[in-house]
Amino acid sequence: MFRYFIVLAVLVATNIAKEVTDIEALASLPTRCTYAYAYEMYGAHCAGLRLNKIPSLKGGIEILDFSDNKLQEIHADTLSYYTSIKFLYLSENQIYSIDKDAFAYLTDLQTLDLSKNVIFQLPETIFQLPSLRKLYLNGNPLLHLSLNSMEIRKPIKAPLELLDLSDCKIKTLPDLGVLPQLVLYNISHNPLTTLDVHILSSMCKLAKLDLTESIDAIKLCDLKLSVKWFQEKQIYFQLSDYTRLNSRVSMSLPAVTKIIQEIKLLSAASLTWVYRNTIWEIRWEI
Repeated sequence: MFRYFIVLAVLVATNIAKEVTDIEALASLPTRCTYAYAYEMYGAHCAGLRLNKIPSLKGGIEILDFSDNKLQEIHADTLSYYTSIKFLYLSENQIYSIDKDAFAYLTDLQTLDLSKNVIFQLPETIFQLPSLRKLYLNGNPLLHLSLNSMEIRKPIKAPLELLDLSDCKIKTLPDLGVLPQLVLYNISHNPLTTLDVHILSSMCKLAKLDLTESIDAIKLCDLKLSVKWFQEKQIYFQLSDYTRLNSRVSMSLPAVTKIIQEIKLLSAASLTWVYRNTIWEIRWEI
């Protein structure tokens, strides 16, 4: 009996110690935004704090990571004070409303990540940002309801090099006008019913098109015409299953070399910043 009480006491003490450790671990989690320099850029890290609005931040920040929070609306004055932002990460929030001029003051913005939200209406002013090169809109299941009816001033001013519209329930490609700098276009995991190469023809630098799990509803004969056009223009297109085309898809060595060079150039100029243990790191995204 005495041994039993000793064992029981040890177990209780162990459990209490574990609970205290867990509580201490929770207490050590950041409860407010933190700041750090990375490659001579000043960044604010506010990810995962369960905030429903962007708090007052230090001026002069060039990186803002506000991902994994509870932000629902972006008003015209939400970011108006932070005009020096170049990299803005707003993924995994609950954003459904964005004012027309929400990003109007961010003329230096190069990367905008709005992925995994519930955006219904996208302001066309995003496509007029003069420095925007990478735009992530993937994982917005309501976006398709307004994307094709959106009136976009053409030609757009944003020098987009990467556009991600994957997993947005899109049935037809949106007509964004001429995109002369676009290299990577991700429209995977969408229920496409057509693949209009006329829209793609305005992307004269396009090197890679991701169509993974997006072409099941398109007729095979229409697909073959598109594939032929891709081969002629030396565009690499990615599928989950190439056997559906019932033909061998091949590209010449010069074509493959050209694509690799284009992607390398984009990668070298397009850095995505990730906050890891108080240090900003570079994540290459291709």
